[in-house]
Parts: sequence; structure tokens; C-alpha cells
Amino acid sequence: MHTNRVIKEVLKNSNYTESFFFELDALKKIHHNNIPIIYDIYEDDIFYYIIEEYIEGVNLYEFVTNSKAGRVTEDIIIDYGIQLTKVISYLHSRVPNPILFLDLQPQNIIISDNKLYLVDFGSSITEAADERKNILGTLGYASPEQYTGKDIGKTTDIYGIGAILFFMATGMPLSNKDAHLRLNDNISQKFKQIILRCLETDSLYRFESADKLLFQLNSLKNKKTKALLENKPLIISVAGIESKVGTTHIALLMCRFLKKSGYDIAYEENNTSNHIRKYVKSNKCCRYINGVFKLDSLDLIPKYSENVEMDFDYKILIRDEGVYKRDKSYGEFLYLISGSSEWEIDNIKESDIDFDNVEEIIFNLCDEHRLKYITRNTGLMGQIMHYIPADTKLKDEDRLIFNNLFKDILKGGAVCKKEKKASFTGRFFRK
Repeated sequence: MHTNRVIKEVLKNSNYTESFFFELDALKKIHHNNIPIIYDIYEDDIFYYIIEEYIEGVNLYEFVTNSKAGRVTEDIIIDYGIQLTKVISYLHSRVPNPILFLDLQPQNIIISDNKLYLVDFGSSITEAADERKNILGTLGYASPEQYTGKDIGKTTDIYGIGAILFFMATGMPLSNKDAHLRLNDNISQKFKQIILRCLETDSLYRFESADKLLFQLNSLKNKKTKALLENKPLIISVAGIESKVGTTHIALLMCRFLKKSGYDIAYEENNTSNHIRKYVKSNKCCRYINGVFKLDSLDLIPKYSENVEMDFDYKILIRDEGVYKRDKSYGEFLYLISGSSEWEIDNIKESDIDFDNVEEIIFNLCDEHRLKYITRNTGLMGQIMHYIPADTKLKDEDRLIFNNLFKDILKGGAVCKKEKKASFTGRFFRK
């Protein structure tokens, strides 16, 4: 089978020559399905020449700007984001010298038959190279540290991936990332969180590796697929960072909100507290039907013995997990509940929580000032957080925390409603 080839030429006395020498050496040693094959290299008195695989397609800039809406859908962005992150992970894992790409921008990415190719390694260097301070990147896609020449490393490429994801989501280079992302209703809240974490100005708050970012992208893709395809209840787990932080109370509020919004839902107790049986024991209005307590329009499933097999036909289960345990199996989405006192914040710092698998953190009996303090002092930058205040004087627009909390999970036909959506008037506040 014949493979088309292209010749890339570089003027010997150009400013590009030094980095070009690295490109020759690096490309001869790397082999990846998303990187063009290098066949041969030669030179004459004026030029260096690289003979490499020709990839027929369009660069990412043309792909996005030629799209119907001038941007692409979240599913497509996630797919290409996963491909790109796998390439960067491969380059970063090269032994003995990891390779930093350092110029992730749309013109350096080719799209061909739904496959992404990373091309033009002209700005690439090894992680150990002394000249890292001289790599500027491309305006609108380069990280802040590339303008200062300090702390350039693997997280610089993480920023570049975030800039590429941002471009696909908005159709424009990075400028005011917060404003632009809020304008795009085709991007879920969780995906916005991932992109914004990549784009943190301080590299310490970005994903620490391409593998960590890849885990998040794959997790998001799998959750979306599972919710749409599996004929099983969607499990939303709610766990407390410790006991007595209001886990059961908030899980019941979540359940009540979704029930009033028309979803086929039940609360399930998955801990040893026995709260449900205590709750319904003195309530004469409670009915018990086929293993479910029915009270105040809520369906409540108590904790049953492992020897008891029960089958419940609901589209969504809000599962009260009690206190978080790292080795416990949770549902498709996990929300952590915490108090906001000083000792409870210390417990978060000292905990063994796998935050990569946490959807969001909700701080009970908190306020906006306190939440900002918590964000700065827990090392959880990039993690989405909400708070539920003790203040009873809330504005109407502050009552929609769970609308924002669940909109990504429930949109797109992932679960079905039983009745027309109703309004919610609970007391909640979102940062």
C-alpha cells in the first residue's frame, strides 16, 4: 500500500534552526498513532528537509470555524480532547527524557476521518533542556509562564490542552475564559470545570499530569454514555466527609427537589444509621408498599440486610452513603458533604479522599466569605464547590442550587420524567 508523503523544508539560517535540530532527533524516536511518521531527513546548502507522512485533512482551526455553529459539541470536544491528551501523556512519559510540546494551537493539529494528529514539533524540547525559558508558544494558547520564562514544564502542556478545549468550545482563542464559557450552553458544568482547571494561571492548581486529565475526560465520557445507554437507575451518591455534617438532610433535599421537578426518583439509605425507620416510625401518614416507605410525596428505601434481595424500578436513586470511605463503591455521580468549621476543614486536608472521583463538594451551613476561605486553605483549587447557608433571607435567584447541581446529569434524555417539571422553592444558595 502506498502512503502519501510530504516534504517539510527549513531554511538553515532561520531562527527556527536550533529547535529544528531537536525536532529531527525527537521525531525519529517517537512512534504514536496520532503523530505523522518520519521517513527520512536530508539537507543541502540552504535547507534541511524532512520527509514525513502526509495527513489528508484540515487543521483544527478550519475544522472548528467551518462547523455550523462555529464551535463543536461537547461529545466531539471530549473525544478529540482524549486523543490529544493521550498524545501528550505519551510524550511526557518518554524515557530517559520526557518531551514537552509547548506550542499546542489549532494550526498544529490536523483532523482526518475523526482522528486527531499532532504535527510541527518546532517548539518542542526535552524536560531537561536548558533553553526552556526561550519557548514562547502562540498568543492566545501559550501559558502564563511562557511569557515570563519561569517554571515551564509538563503543566505548560496541560494549559495548552485547556486552551485547545476552550477554542473548540467557543470558536475563539483564550481571552476572557470565564465570560465565554458561561455563554455556551452546549458545555456542561463538569466539563467547564475540567477546562478551567487546565487554564489555571498558577500551574500548581492545574492537573498535575496528562494522565490525571485523561482520567477526568474518560470519566466524563463514560458517565454520559452510561446514563444514556444502560437500562438501569442512575445512581447519585451522597457521602459525608465525616459524621453529623447533614448528609442525610441534604440527600433528602436533593430527592425532594428532583421529585418536585417531575423525575422518577427515590431516596435509598446505604449506611447503618437506620435513619429512615426512625424517621417514619412516629409518622402516621407513612405507608409501606413493596419495600418502600412513602411519606410526604417521597419514596424512601431503608437499608436492608445483605440477605434480602430487593428490586426497585426507579429512573434515579439518591443514595445516602453515610461517611465517605475510599474503598467503597459509589454510583455514577458522587457528591461530598462537609461542614465549614475550622476542625472540619482540617479533616478535609487530612482525609484520604479520591477527589478525582468527586463530582462536587457541598458545604453545609456556610456562606460565600467562608467558602472563599475554604477554597484558599484546603488545596482544592479547581474543585467545584457549593454552599447551603443558615441565612433564611434568600433572594429568589438564590434558590436554584440543585438546578445547577443536576442540570448536566439530567439533560439530554439521560433520565425520564414522570410528570411535567414543577418549580422549586427550597432554601439554597450557589456561589
